[in-house]
Formats: sequence, C-alpha cells, structure tokens
Amino acid sequence: MPDSHALGRLEVVAVTPDDWRSHSRLRLDMLRETPDAFWTTYAEVADLDEWGWRIRIAGQRHLQARVDGVSVGSVGLWDDPDEQPGTTTLIAMYVVPDARRRGVAVRLVQAVIDDAQRRGQDRVRLEATSSNSPAIELYARMGFVDTGIRNPHPRKDDLHELVMDRPLVARAPDVEG
Repeated sequence: MPDSHALGRLEVVAVTPDDWRSHSRLRLDMLRETPDAFWTTYAEVADLDEWGWRIRIAGQRHLQARVDGVSVGSVGLWDDPDEQPGTTTLIAMYVVPDARRRGVAVRLVQAVIDDAQRRGQDRVRLEATSSNSPAIELYARMGFVDTGIRNPHPRKDDLHELVMDRPLVARAPDVEG
C-alpha cells in the first residue's frame, strides 16, 4: 500500500472462494495483530490449505475493502439464528494498519448497513471488545448504541464484549426479478 496519506480508488466487494489468498492473508494478519478482538484464534486457522479457506469462505459472508485492487480490510455479515429476526450481525472487522483512519472502516461498516437495509433487516448488531476504544468510538459515530449487554470474552476474564445495535430504517427488501 502506498505511504501517501490519500488512498487510491477504494471499493468494497463481496468475498468469493476465489479470493481465498487475500482473505486468508487478512484473517491471519488480524488474528496475529489483535487476537483479543476476535473469537477465532490464529491457531484455529493457521494450518488451513487452499481448500480449507475456500470451504470456509463459501459458508460465510464477508466483504473486502480494496484500494487499487489491494485488499486492505474486511468485515463479516452473519444472520445469527439465535438473534431476533431481522438482525444482521457485523463480525470480524479488520483494517490493515497502513489504511486505518482513512475511511476504510467507515466504508466497510456502511456496506454492512446497506446490505442489511437492502435485505429488509431491522437492525445491525455487533460485539466490540471492551479494550478496543477506537472501534467502539467508530461504531458510536456510525449510529450504533451500547445496549448495556455484556458478554464474557472467550479467552480473557478481564475483558468483555459490549453489544451495540444500530436500528435501520424500515424498508422493503429488494426483490429479484
């Protein structure tokens, strides 16, 4: 990624199994760099081969932010069957260090919100690790509200997960042809 402060052409695209190299690189980087921010651990995915990554991607929904074709961030979308109907859950948000504070995270979060609205969802929900102030502040700026719900962190007793919601404007889902 260029060192200049301005980013090149930023696009957000759906991840497909053919994106396994860029997706695996981002996932492994995020799990090494900020392990407390994610439920999955580096050890759980470090030994996956191409087909392992392709299978994981095919069973999940992720978006990638790309600047001039280079992947600089990703986010997952999950319709958790244990959540209230009409809820999309934002998961596994990550932006590479060189692209932070340059609008990439905002574009990724907005893409999740837009996707949920297109599908007629009522809200987007997420969990943010209590030690991750920059993420919590970003989500609050983007209209997410702390619900007051706290979930235990999967590995650290001194941390917890803050549950945040963003209500969506009711809108009929897109109907395909």
